[in-house]
Amino acid sequence: MKGMFIVRGINILGCVLLGICADRARRKNGELAKSVWVYEMAACACAILSTMYIYTSNPQVATVLKSLLMAGVDWLLLLLMAFTQRYTEQFKEVRFIRNAMIVYASLDTLFALANIWSKQIFYVEITADAQKQIYYGSWQYVRMMHSIYTVGIIAIMLLTYCIVILKTSRFYRIRYTMIGLAFLLDGIAAVFAVRIRGEYNLSFVFFSITSVFIYYFSLCYVPNELLQKTFALLIQESNSGIICFDNLGRCIYCNDVVKELCQIGEDLGTIERQYRKWYTGNKEDFVQSSIIYHTAYGGKEGKDRKFEIVVTQLHDEKDVVVGVCFTFYDRTKEQEKLEYEQYRATHDSLTGMLNKEQFYEETYQLLHKYSDESFYILYTNIESFKFVNDIFGIAKGDEILCRQAASMESYGTEKVLCARIQGDHFAMCIPESEFSTERISDAIQKIEEEFTSNVFHLRIYAGVYEVGDIEEPISIMCDKANIAGGTIKNNYQKRIAFYNTVQLIQSLKEKSIIGEFECALNKEEFAMFLQPQVDAKGQVQGAEALVRWIHPEKGVVAPGRFMDTLEKTGLVYKLDKYMWEKAAQKLKEWKQKEIPYYISVNISTKDFFFLDIYETFVQLIEQYEIEPERLKLEITETTLMSDFKENMKILGKLQAYGFQIEIDDFGSGYSSLNMLRNIKANVLKIDRDFLVATENEVRDQDILQSIVVLAEKIGMSVIVEGVETKKQLEMLIGMGCRLFQGYYFSKPLSVEKFEEFLNSNQCEF
Repeated sequence: MKGMFIVRGINILGCVLLGICADRARRKNGELAKSVWVYEMAACACAILSTMYIYTSNPQVATVLKSLLMAGVDWLLLLLMAFTQRYTEQFKEVRFIRNAMIVYASLDTLFALANIWSKQIFYVEITADAQKQIYYGSWQYVRMMHSIYTVGIIAIMLLTYCIVILKTSRFYRIRYTMIGLAFLLDGIAAVFAVRIRGEYNLSFVFFSITSVFIYYFSLCYVPNELLQKTFALLIQESNSGIICFDNLGRCIYCNDVVKELCQIGEDLGTIERQYRKWYTGNKEDFVQSSIIYHTAYGGKEGKDRKFEIVVTQLHDEKDVVVGVCFTFYDRTKEQEKLEYEQYRATHDSLTGMLNKEQFYEETYQLLHKYSDESFYILYTNIESFKFVNDIFGIAKGDEILCRQAASMESYGTEKVLCARIQGDHFAMCIPESEFSTERISDAIQKIEEEFTSNVFHLRIYAGVYEVGDIEEPISIMCDKANIAGGTIKNNYQKRIAFYNTVQLIQSLKEKSIIGEFECALNKEEFAMFLQPQVDAKGQVQGAEALVRWIHPEKGVVAPGRFMDTLEKTGLVYKLDKYMWEKAAQKLKEWKQKEIPYYISVNISTKDFFFLDIYETFVQLIEQYEIEPERLKLEITETTLMSDFKENMKILGKLQAYGFQIEIDDFGSGYSSLNMLRNIKANVLKIDRDFLVATENEVRDQDILQSIVVLAEKIGMSVIVEGVETKKQLEMLIGMGCRLFQGYYFSKPLSVEKFEEFLNSNQCEF
């Protein structure tokens, strides 16, 4: 009797403990807590059935309760298996075990319910001394399968916990070990329960103990070492917000700073769910010990505060991750300073307007955002602004600039942009629908009158460019508007001028050429083309090197479109030197292939100013190991006349070295018989103008023939340029000319096509 009272007392205590654990688990958040709660409720229900079974003295009721317990165990083990999978994160993908358990539990439940009436599995009788005795029926295989199922599932869970204990960090080993030991006791109790037929069945007592262990170690227990690491971090970062999670995603610490920021109060369930979602999505990439994020939260003052969040993994002695801590550092001041620096990088410090770079960027975005609308670029300039600073001081000059900035910004709407480009230069981007010359002119006049005095008359002029191609660089648009304004710089009757393509296109072209030249030269966009020079028999003797710009956007650009600009700016010497070297390289290649042709290159006036002509050509000959007579030098009469005496001295040195000098475009400049006497050149290239038909055609032919005869008499070869028809060729042959160049034979060719032309080496006359 005493043993019976003890068993009954233990069962009652187990029911109470399971009820308490179930209630505590219900109050916690998370999927794991939900799994624990469902299991604890089921265990509590089974414990109540077990207690009722112990207390009843009716054999029929005892049989019913025992049958229900048999079914309850099936589902209790199923819930226990589900908890184990979630708790240990093992065998998540092995769904057939769960499915098999559900099928078996369903069938076993049907058998258990059928046993209430059939009593084919077991039934309970009350002995003479009021003890319960279990008798087994004919369905032994059902009872045997139930026992195998119970012991087998407990064995699987024991194996699972053994695997986790071996794999997990020492930090968390105890909580898996304790639950595993509980399962081991459950397994032993289940084996003994099969052998015992009486009411003293302690298996549910052990299940109750296991259930308490499950609640405590899965939802409450935090390893001391993890707490020590967390508190060590808290001491270091006492002024910062800190929130820490264990390896199951439970929040083990959250200070008041984080609670205020995240507005989570005492309920940590929301933050735990957010953390698990974040960690699941970042688990594969989260390989560093710390990752930095930036975010902003609204504080109590209603002002956003900027935080730097450092995510730190906590490791054990084997470098296994045992927890994650988030440390919040207030970076509001640093962020405000950064924003201020960014503002300074994009705005003018004096006027607060956009600076040049930001204006270009935002104008580009504006034009593309409203690509269906027309826009104007307005560019203003203050005439002789330097004198304002000199006469009135920098403060007065700044006052004028700020006044103009305020006037321009008063024009501003969503689609209007204003900027101070540099100095006293301002720019605006205005949609056509809001553009008004009267309004702009009145604003300019108002500023002029405000600052004009007897000493100084302030004058502002503006240029306007209508945007056509929105892909055109904004800087070019501003340049066009600026150039337009420059056309009225000395016109005191006008304040605004519109860009005129006819008047201003050349200036922009020159700027474009100058801006692209150096880069194009470095990228070798300039290519050498060769125009054959042919004798009277149609055989190629050599070629003149002519330049072509292979532009990445415009294609092949003829020299007439850029040479004048390069001559004017003095940059032509760089291009000439580049072409000379290309010619020397090709001559070396021909020499190695035993191709006996020459190449004539041009020398311009600027070359004599910027280069040592003699040293440059001699160095090319020596560097590429070619004969100087293969690299012929063409020079125009105009070039020679720039400094005739010095230039002739240089040409004399070149001839002495072995170069042949050609007088190019003879007849287009300062040609005279006196010049032929003074210039001791090797070749005379007659300009194509002599071949153009005129009213005095016979006279022109006589002059041309006289030049040919005279040149031969003084030892000069003659090449006639611009031969375009067979009639011209026959006339020239009749005059005694022996070398020709012109489109009748070939246009200037790329080097590759020229070499193909050489292979044919035939010209049909």
